[in-house]
Amino acid sequence: MTNEYILPDRDVKTILIADQSDHRREYVRSVLKMEEYRILEVDNLLLLIEALNSHRIDLLVSEVDFPGIMMVELLSYIRKKYFDMKVILTMECYSPELELNLRPYKILYVVTWPIREDLLRSIVARGLEVEARELAYINCV
Repeated sequence: MTNEYILPDRDVKTILIADQSDHRREYVRSVLKMEEYRILEVDNLLLLIEALNSHRIDLLVSEVDFPGIMMVELLSYIRKKYFDMKVILTMECYSPELELNLRPYKILYVVTWPIREDLLRSIVARGLEVEARELAYINCV
């Protein structure tokens, strides 16, 4: 089952953390829980697809080597079905070639572990702020 940490406000942004490591999911959640976010966690492909299909996800934080699927396939699926979802990818060791292969799928950021708390908060806030500015611009037209 998907672990879910919910704040009562309906306008709260939803972040999906997809990582097979309990420690990394816990770290991301603990860094972001002080903010006003609804946080979902998954550790396998079936739960990931279920969460994508049953929740409005504003931001996905996922490891590049998520078990059971090639990240390019997952990103292709996400872009076809959820074109406005922001995506942050994490990796153990930085690979410029892999990042270049993933960039066409409109990745917000690619970061390597360990991730500093202030950097993670900043990346998430900027990613969700971009969405808010885009929506404000659309509403002004």
